Amino acid sequence: MTSQISRIGFTLLLAVSILILEGCGFRMRGSVDVPVDMPTTFVQGADQYRGITPAIKRILRGSGVNLTEDPKQAELVLKIYDEKQTRRVLSVGASNAKVREYELNYQVDFGLERSGKALVDRQTISLMRDYTFDETAVNAKRNEENMLYKDMQSNAIRQLLQRVQIIMAKN
Repeated sequence: MTSQISRIGFTLLLAVSILILEGCGFRMRGSVDVPVDMPTTFVQGADQYRGITPAIKRILRGSGVNLTEDPKQAELVLKIYDEKQTRRVLSVGASNAKVREYELNYQVDFGLERSGKALVDRQTISLMRDYTFDETAVNAKRNEENMLYKDMQSNAIRQLLQRVQIIMAKN
């Protein structure tokens, strides 16, 4: 009997906590509100099968946006013009002149059209991270670099979809 009351109390406490968090506007990191009334959309990417384009399509589909594979059937066209990942040396060791830090850059260029008219001309989202390099742990540092690029890509997607949401609210 006591455990049943405890479960009910825990469930009520959990439900109230969720309602409070939703009421104050809390969102999990990575969640993006996509406009519900977003028209049929075509996502035109530099690479349809790799990079940011499939990730954007997955998020839009998950949010209930009607995507089409035919640009002629779309009212809205989200164009991904370019996506770049670059790395440059940030610092080297004074005694051995070996790389100590790298700077990673991630950039995506996009535009938005509705019924053939540009809602947004080409815009760029650019992100940067730096990390220390250790030549004794090359594989681990390569994995860290890949994780940083994925994090920057996720951040760029959030920013891009937030801009689309703002634009759609105005039009």
